[in-house]
Amino acid sequence: RLLMSRVRTNAAERGGVFDLANTLGQQSMDLELLAGDPAAAAAFGREAMGIYDEIGERSFASTAAGILARVLYELDRLDEAEQSATVADELGASDDVLTQILWRQVKAKLLARRGDHGGAQRLAREAVALGNETDLLNHVADAYADLGEVLELGGRTDEAAMARAEALARYERKENLVMAERTRARLAEQTTTAP
Repeated sequence: RLLMSRVRTNAAERGGVFDLANTLGQQSMDLELLAGDPAAAAAFGREAMGIYDEIGERSFASTAAGILARVLYELDRLDEAEQSATVADELGASDDVLTQILWRQVKAKLLARRGDHGGAQRLAREAVALGNETDLLNHVADAYADLGEVLELGGRTDEAAMARAEALARYERKENLVMAERTRARLAEQTTTAP
């Protein structure tokens, strides 16, 4: 957090508005999600989106909107999460794979919570398929974890566990210790609560 604060301060002091927005809209939000503070992540995301709007930036804004949608979903601010995912979808280029993954993840979980399990699983599997064409291990792992949530909400607990195991394997490969531990805990919880 100290290092990220210095990066943000440095960008602001030298007038690097674009760099500041990117730091806020990606690394700062990611860091706060890992630290378990989605409220702080949301504040950074909102600030980034305000800057992107001011300078008319759309490409990086689409990715930040996708990350912000994930953050807002974590905060259970579902309407706002959906709005942010829609912004990511609308701004994101078709070849911007990360943005395409992000908005699908959030919309899939929202559909699952509304009971549209078929639509939710389709979107979640699209996110995984898109991710598997990249070397973005953390994001692919996130997509598998979200597929696990979608499957669990649809009552498909065995498949949910398999999806989470895929997520865990990628987090471990990337050496993302925080998410690997959270995923292990979620798998253990799912095993103990399974009928």
